[in-house]
Amino acid sequence: MSVESHPDPRIVRVRAELERDGLDAVVLTHPNDVVYTTGYGSVLERWGLQEPLSAAIVARRGPVVLLAPQALLGLLPLRADGTTPVRADELRVFELLNFCQMGRAPDPDARPSALADAVVQGFGERVKGECKSDVMTALAAALRAHGLAHARIGFDDLRVGTLLASRYGCGEIKVEDALDAMVRARIVKTAPELEAFRRIGAIGDAIVEFAASRVRPGMVWTDVQCDIADFMTRNDVIPVDDGAMLFGGAFRGEFLPEIFRTRHDGALASGQIVILEMLGLTQQFWIDINRTAVLGEPTREFSALHDLVRDGFLHMVS
Repeated sequence: MSVESHPDPRIVRVRAELERDGLDAVVLTHPNDVVYTTGYGSVLERWGLQEPLSAAIVARRGPVVLLAPQALLGLLPLRADGTTPVRADELRVFELLNFCQMGRAPDPDARPSALADAVVQGFGERVKGECKSDVMTALAAALRAHGLAHARIGFDDLRVGTLLASRYGCGEIKVEDALDAMVRARIVKTAPELEAFRRIGAIGDAIVEFAASRVRPGMVWTDVQCDIADFMTRNDVIPVDDGAMLFGGAFRGEFLPEIFRTRHDGALASGQIVILEMLGLTQQFWIDINRTAVLGEPTREFSALHDLVRDGFLHMVS
């Protein structure tokens, strides 16, 4: 079988992996995989719940299907207007708590809405089927609608496949593990992804430069962290750590490689070595940049270690 053509290179890569593993389709519920294949993501995923809050279906043939809460369809035109295209050819919706019920309630004070118009005009025709009670019921209905109820399907979460087969009327599907296939698809970056890295790389450099400007003798580390977190958010970067940066990995003078949250409430002093690690999300990509900074002039021993690591890195690159 040949892999069905698709204008987006990400979908081409996923379908090539389906072909390689002999899968008819893949069902994705991990937020990173849903974003990768459809472009959809919301603040709800940051709740960190174990239950999936959205899903995607990519078959070797047929549309790319996004399953999302009905109340959040307004996010799609916002995504389409930005740097992330909406890759879903078909939309299927489901209820989530009371959000959808409230969203359908008429508002007597509502005025014409450009966002509502954009949803209806740009995405309304993509919505198929009825609004289901939950994401699992919506997945089962979508698989049946596309003739995949007896197919060999990969899942990035095997629990989802097991439940679909045992509780949601999809007992004939063959459940396979697709985590490795998705890793293989995502690990090779497409041209649009490389362009995105060039954009966010410049943002990362700016964050590093700002961080370096704040690390001075006399500055209190908590103030440094707050200043950097503020700079990140003002540049559309979401800090993914409560402190925005790391301080180091020492406890009472002993270095522990897995402890990067040692408190340092005092003022920074000349000669100190600090780890600057800015962690953030922007344009649905990670920013993870590390630098080691010395306040003042580094010692001869530290300079020699720095040069050794730098030379090894440059040799590896060459």
